[in-house]
Amino acid sequence: WRPRRHAMPALSSLASAALEEEEEEAALRDALQDAVNMSMKAVRKKGEEEKVRMLTAVTAAGARVTAEAEAEAVKLTAVAKAQAKATRASAVEFTAGAKASAAKLMAEAEAKAKATGAAAAKVTAEAAKMKRVVEEDRAGLKAEIESMEGAHVFENSAVLLDVGGHKFTTSRLTLTSVADTMLASKFSGRYPLNLNAEGAYFIDRDGRHFHHILNFLRDSGSFELSLDLTEGQVKELAKELEYYGLLDRAMPYHAQKQVGRALLQSACLDGTKRVLKTALAQARALVFKTKTSFLKKKYQALRWVVTDRVKNGSPVWTAPVEGGELFMYRSTRKRMTVGSESQYAVGCAFGDIFNDEKTDEVATPTDLPSDMWTSNARVTLPAQYALAEMLIRHSSRS
Repeated sequence: WRPRRHAMPALSSLASAALEEEEEEAALRDALQDAVNMSMKAVRKKGEEEKVRMLTAVTAAGARVTAEAEAEAVKLTAVAKAQAKATRASAVEFTAGAKASAAKLMAEAEAKAKATGAAAAKVTAEAAKMKRVVEEDRAGLKAEIESMEGAHVFENSAVLLDVGGHKFTTSRLTLTSVADTMLASKFSGRYPLNLNAEGAYFIDRDGRHFHHILNFLRDSGSFELSLDLTEGQVKELAKELEYYGLLDRAMPYHAQKQVGRALLQSACLDGTKRVLKTALAQARALVFKTKTSFLKKKYQALRWVVTDRVKNGSPVWTAPVEGGELFMYRSTRKRMTVGSESQYAVGCAFGDIFNDEKTDEVATPTDLPSDMWTSNARVTLPAQYALAEMLIRHSSRS
């Protein structure tokens, strides 16, 4: 690329034109400035003239006002002297009243100040107390959070067990999942654990069935015992569960099943149809519930389980209630009766509840007529007992 030299004359012409325009603008500015200066001089001159005229008028007006003011001042002075004399008398009276009012106001102010001070002190004390409570709660919450975090780490830590030579690995959370048991107590953290050379906690029990116990602890809500176990293995497992305090929870009806099995075995040895029939009926009633709206709360929704006890040739059932147990037994009058332990002990025929059906043969509670159960006044709701008495009287008259 090469510059085009023939373009220079055109650029020179443009520069000359621009210079001429600048000179014309400068001349115009100078002309405008001269015009402005002349206008300002004229304005200043007119202003000076107007100032002189106004000063003259103000001076004349001031002299007139001064004369009028002096006359008015003389007049006002006379009036003021008269009023001052009257005011002094009123001031004396007002001062006395003001002093009395001031004293009263001071006394009221002091009383209010004392009351306010006492209230402020009370509020301050309450605020300090609340602050202490909040700080204590905060410290307690912090300690609880730290304790829970420590417990979480503790519960989820792995534990190696050596149960009679069988090794198991589980967590403290699993071992303590069911309260009030031997394992929950041992691994709660309240007692030191003596570990062997392998770092395992040794339990001197038969470990062949311990995996069933761990499975129950891991999922106690839906645990089901394997059906592949033989009767002998079930007995062995039951013994181990009893040692760990888990028998009633892992196998809740084991004792009742044993009683039922014993009833059936005894009946088979007897061999008579009547005894076999009775044993089968009783085996079907190993566990049952009774429910009624006529009895007091203690006697409603009872859960009965068969025991290995016998009264008057019949098995005995028990139901847990507040403060102890109720017993269902065959009385000396051959009637199924519900009563306390002392009534059961003597075979009392008049317990709290009994069935009017007398049987020469041993009967099962669930096979007795449901409309022939009778309760006494002590265990029956008052309104229901009164209604029953009325119906009985009406029936006897008829």
